[in-house]
Amino acid sequence: MTSNAPPRRRRLALHHLVLGVVGLTLLAPVVALLSFRVYQTQLLNQTEASLIAESVWIAEAFRSALQAEGVVAVDASPRPPNAPEPDFYPVEPQLDPAAPVLPRLGEPRAVHPLPDTPVVRAGARLNGTLGRAKRFTLSGVRVLDAEGLVVATSGGELGASLADMPEVRGALAGTYTVVGRERVSDEPAPPLSSIRRRGRIRLFTALPVFADGQLVGVVRMSRTGLDAVEALWRFRDTLLVVAATCVALSLGVGFALWRAVAGPVRALRSAAADLARGKRGAPFVPRGFVPAELAELGQSLEDLTRQLTERADYVTQFAADTNHELKTPIAALRGAAELMADTPDMVPEQRARFLTHMLEDAHRIERTVSRLLSLARLENPLPRGPDQPGTTLSALILSLRERHGDRVQCALDPRLPPRIGLEPEVFETVLGNLLDNALRHGGDAPVSLRFLVGTGPTGVTLEVEDTGPGISEGNRARVFQRFFTTERARGGTGLGLAIVAAVVRARGGTVDFESRPGRTVFRARL
Repeated sequence: MTSNAPPRRRRLALHHLVLGVVGLTLLAPVVALLSFRVYQTQLLNQTEASLIAESVWIAEAFRSALQAEGVVAVDASPRPPNAPEPDFYPVEPQLDPAAPVLPRLGEPRAVHPLPDTPVVRAGARLNGTLGRAKRFTLSGVRVLDAEGLVVATSGGELGASLADMPEVRGALAGTYTVVGRERVSDEPAPPLSSIRRRGRIRLFTALPVFADGQLVGVVRMSRTGLDAVEALWRFRDTLLVVAATCVALSLGVGFALWRAVAGPVRALRSAAADLARGKRGAPFVPRGFVPAELAELGQSLEDLTRQLTERADYVTQFAADTNHELKTPIAALRGAAELMADTPDMVPEQRARFLTHMLEDAHRIERTVSRLLSLARLENPLPRGPDQPGTTLSALILSLRERHGDRVQCALDPRLPPRIGLEPEVFETVLGNLLDNALRHGGDAPVSLRFLVGTGPTGVTLEVEDTGPGISEGNRARVFQRFFTTERARGGTGLGLAIVAAVVRARGGTVDFESRPGRTVFRARL
């Protein structure tokens, strides 16, 4: 017999997935080794950032020396002419990893005696400080004047012209510049633990110094970047611990993943089987360490089960409430009909009175059934379609004025948008029941209706205020209960405020009230 069922697609077994995860984890050290060049680039970027920070401090010291010599005004601005911000102009590392490394510098340049100028005297103020600082930072410093002449240095070349160097040319043009050059040492390589062991690339940065937009000097810094092997060697003990930890974690993760996936899946399957047999067993939400997807699946099944249970309980309670509310008028209607059938010679006045009572009971049944159906529909709203336009407040207020006249005084917050994302039927249901309750209990005084900016889902808060006697302390806890009313003799069904609470809460809003003698305010945050 030929089967029409589609062929089953082959899927990876769970243990295959676990082994794949473990294998990928063990490949992490290999990936780290392949990222060695990235690490070297990062070390060079760190060196450049450090040189920039040192250059800024030296530039400010040189500017202060120029101010002391009268070359630069005391209140001169250090802002570069091309700075994008008026108050802050940071210098970011700009070393391009793909840029070619320049050859090492040639023979030292010839130095010439410096003339006795204010700029040269300003540079002389820094010489001793720069030389001492080099012992701590290992950075070479050359402070140049606006022509590229060395006026302060941490080592030699005092009086030499560096204007032909690429980085200095860029700085003299007003732009921070960085280049990398090969570092070749004639000395044997020191041990990995030595502070003198450095990398193979030496960075040279040149930072222009400005005063009121004019170039007054250049700070040229140089330092050899850290050697990546040296940096790793410094942390060799930590790296060994990390490697051993990675292996242990890989095995632990594999075992934990097995327990975290297989265990919850078996628990979900068992709980679903119990529910299919009509028995509520263990909860669907797995306990302990569980992957997020399985936890969400269990929570979704738990929520679905809870909603189905609540819906069944709601149907049961709805049936009980309907039976309770309709039993009395139906019994009265049936009794009157039977009495009229058993009394064919009933006098006309008595017959008319019985017919009046029967019509009142029928109207009460009709009104109660209509309210119950509305309540059920509002407590279980259908999803709102994208083509529903919402409610226009101006049209709603105009309709209220035509219906109630001066008995309802409306106030609209001007900050509200003209259209609210809530169905007109829902808006009218909430307003209609709140206004009906306020008009019923407020006497002959007008009722105040206010549309305010709120914090609910639609951003609108409705306030309906009356000046009636207020709600007694004993009745406040039952105001929103179904079928609770103090005016049953006047035709009240006790469903108006229950409908308001149902429709507001079903759409994520809240409803409450404040009451005292002479003032009651119901507030619905839609």
